[in-house]
Amino acid sequence: MMGFFLPGIYTIGVPGFEEMCMSFKSELYQTIELSEVDSTNRYLKTELSEGRLTGPIFCRAHSQTAGYGQRGRAWTQSLDSLTFSIGLPFDGRIGEMPFISAQIALLLRQSIAEASHATNLTVKWPNDVFLDGKKVAGCLIEMLSPSPSRKEGYLIIGVGVNCSPVSGDGFDAQYVNDLDSGRFFQSFSVALYELFMVDMPPVFKLGEWRNHDFFTPGQEVIVYHNDSSETGRYTGLDEMACAMVEIEGRVKRYQSGAVSIRPL
Repeated sequence: MMGFFLPGIYTIGVPGFEEMCMSFKSELYQTIELSEVDSTNRYLKTELSEGRLTGPIFCRAHSQTAGYGQRGRAWTQSLDSLTFSIGLPFDGRIGEMPFISAQIALLLRQSIAEASHATNLTVKWPNDVFLDGKKVAGCLIEMLSPSPSRKEGYLIIGVGVNCSPVSGDGFDAQYVNDLDSGRFFQSFSVALYELFMVDMPPVFKLGEWRNHDFFTPGQEVIVYHNDSSETGRYTGLDEMACAMVEIEGRVKRYQSGAVSIRPL
């Protein structure tokens, strides 16, 4: 196992925030629930950096006032949306695994499917979940590097799931109106724990991605990269979850980050 922790329910004093009784309990995580916070990812990064928290942590906010997603985009939520972050200790191997975002998206899709009656859930590279062709959930993965006062680094996984109508970020958004939040939290948190907190290295399930891919091989797409764009044909992901797009007869591979792929 990587890291030492004491699971349980914790209340951390945060000026201006009313803390509430935790609706999700876990034997694997310290659990924190806040009525309002600017961003659960930012909150965990601050608390971990200053040494007030340690070990696997689950932090949920009923309202985020400044949530953000990929490339700093604002994450807009409705009153019923789920917003939370999970912090997990990691070692140096994680930085060598570019497929982490894609594998987490697969776990997110599976957990939504298990906790609702939603069908036709797909994964869109690198880490979004779509329902009936519209975005229903997404995640933001950030890393907190080790420091002189903290031996371990942390992987911080922020998640938003639409549970009622909400505006999207360039896509028409979708929502799951019958999500069992308790079952979803349990499924997703355990899946992440099993992925990262065991001795064997994480793996990317490429076959599962192909079964649930938002795109189809040969589909025309537009790739946005470094303030420029190119059109091509999507050919799928490789074993490291790099997206492959054929552009002018040449297959280009893209890692997540500053790259966005959208239907043409």
